[in-house]
Amino acid sequence: MRKNYKNVKCSTCSLRELCIPLTINQVDLHKLDTLVNLRKIVKKGEYLFQQNDEFKSLYAVQNGFFKVSVVNKIGHEKVLGFNMAGELLGLDGFSNNTHQSNAVALDDSIVCVIKSSDITEIANNFHPLQHYLQTVLSNEIVRENNLLMAISNMDSEKKLLVFLLNLSHRYNARQLSNGEFYLKMSREDIGLYIDLNISTISRAFKKLEGRGFIEVSNKHIKIKQYDQIDTYLTNCNH
Repeated sequence: MRKNYKNVKCSTCSLRELCIPLTINQVDLHKLDTLVNLRKIVKKGEYLFQQNDEFKSLYAVQNGFFKVSVVNKIGHEKVLGFNMAGELLGLDGFSNNTHQSNAVALDDSIVCVIKSSDITEIANNFHPLQHYLQTVLSNEIVRENNLLMAISNMDSEKKLLVFLLNLSHRYNARQLSNGEFYLKMSREDIGLYIDLNISTISRAFKKLEGRGFIEVSNKHIKIKQYDQIDTYLTNCNH
């Protein structure tokens, strides 16, 4: 039986602590339900928005997985990140009311829609959210930058390992994984994110599996030997 997502509200959503501040009171939370009451289904392979699209909405991922990327003038793609349940999409549209990136669903997904026309009202009437939106924008930038800075001087194996650990931690925060998960993105997409070509990515997977750090079965990943991984990554930084 298919769930009726039209009836899902912020006040009853199991992911609300990832999207909205814990300090918001119940009265404001129920008011928020009247503004954030639209859900959108995005099928695998469909774009939520594309570069140069007018900024019309901010989106919170309720279910599914997205790739965010940019394409330069000669058609080369650079992956900027991957977003999962409880994370926001469309923040790039704030700067000049135009999206600077593409967001494509890597799995059948559902997003909560906050219309741009409602964002001012939300900010004015829900002061905790006004601060929270600013914090989320900052945190998104910091999270991606910290990851990319951490791996900038690493070899291919360590780059891939840190990427997989980051994914695992984010899944764990959503109680969706205990060190095991399915990769929603392709190996090519991973390479476009951590600046490695697909053949190097494939070799890195094999080497990490050979070290006993991961088990790979198609797109199913199991991370093992966390203590040894910590030692391995710590030693590589000295």
